[in-house]
Amino acid sequence: MTKNARFRFTTLFLLAILLMSSTALSAFAEPEESFTLVESPESADSDLSNVPDLSDEPEVVVESLDKNGKPVENTDVVVKSLSDDSGIVFTGKTDKKGQIRFKSKVSAEQIASAPGNAADAVYEIWFSSPDNELSREVVAVPHIKDRGKAEPNTLKELEKSRKKLVKTIFKGEKKAPPKKEKQTAGQVQTLALVCEPLVGMYKACNKTDTTTSHETKIGSFNVSSNETVAFSMTSSAKVTINIGYKKNSDPWTYNGAVSLSSDTSTTVDYSVPGTCMYIGSSMQCNLTRDVYAWYKYRYQKYDVYYGNTYEWTENSVTPIELNGSSVKENWYSNGNNGKPYADVTASKYGAPFVIGNKGTSASTQKSYTSERSFTAGVSVSTPIGTFNSDVVTAYKSAHSIKWTAGAGYTFAHYDMDNTGRNWYVTKG
Repeated sequence: MTKNARFRFTTLFLLAILLMSSTALSAFAEPEESFTLVESPESADSDLSNVPDLSDEPEVVVESLDKNGKPVENTDVVVKSLSDDSGIVFTGKTDKKGQIRFKSKVSAEQIASAPGNAADAVYEIWFSSPDNELSREVVAVPHIKDRGKAEPNTLKELEKSRKKLVKTIFKGEKKAPPKKEKQTAGQVQTLALVCEPLVGMYKACNKTDTTTSHETKIGSFNVSSNETVAFSMTSSAKVTINIGYKKNSDPWTYNGAVSLSSDTSTTVDYSVPGTCMYIGSSMQCNLTRDVYAWYKYRYQKYDVYYGNTYEWTENSVTPIELNGSSVKENWYSNGNNGKPYADVTASKYGAPFVIGNKGTSASTQKSYTSERSFTAGVSVSTPIGTFNSDVVTAYKSAHSIKWTAGAGYTFAHYDMDNTGRNWYVTKG
């Protein structure tokens, strides 16, 4: 064997030994583990450790700005409760940022009497600028009754709605300090008896303050005869109702709005069977049904005085509280209901769902994906005329509508205008 041949043989022999050693060692090595951590959406939603612990006294930030959006320091602020008769609950002055903070509180009695799982604390906030301009804002702060009865997502939505920043923007009006006028003892006594402080140098005199309850439209749905609807809301479901304002002999106008709870229970808020009825001379079985709830409204009238000088007379109607569900029925026909069943199931009027003996199930649960507005959703009578307010839903992610078909019947529902605000109905 030549030297070159011996060298090649030796090299191959050594390589073989090294390869065998590597294979043997790998047999005793720890296996390499590979895994992917996947978080289940269900476990994420059900984990209460990720849910905020709702404070019993959430903070409200109050801010005063001038007409250019700059903060107004040293604005006098007075906060009054409209939910009960506790009156003034906070006073102070804004800081360099034009802000001041107070904590919202509700009594044990108020939280216990709430028909649903949330109680709203409603406040009117009075502002007086350093130039003595007067302004009023209203805010509602939700408080949870029983955290254990609310779904985690509901608690998260409630926490979002509790982050309140109440702004007022002054117009730039200026008023000189009130003059010190000499008054008789009788005049001073009369003013002291019939007036109460508003804010700064302003007073409310000859005040009328009453509270009444009114049925308020908070929703609607379409249902056919031999079909039943279950309409449910969570603790974070709300409706927004306008505040009425009337100065002197001016007509009623809107002056802001209040968002209040529309959850009347912890289960089904409304259960409604479909029906047939005459609309004019025609029998109709595919109908629209409005949903109402009782809300409490506070009417106030007072003369505004600056110092001892009369300025104007104010009237206001403010929604302050949900009282409970209403059994009021308002049925009517809608031209979008009752389209030909064959056309509906052929998707000529939007994507349908079918329930009943020809459908995939006996019931289907949906929700509106867009908010809805109801013109003149409530009428509040006052001594100086009726205030009519629009109502806007605020529960697109906090409610459900479940249609159930009677045995042997079939129904098709369809979002005809593809807005997510309505599901029309026709019988198969």
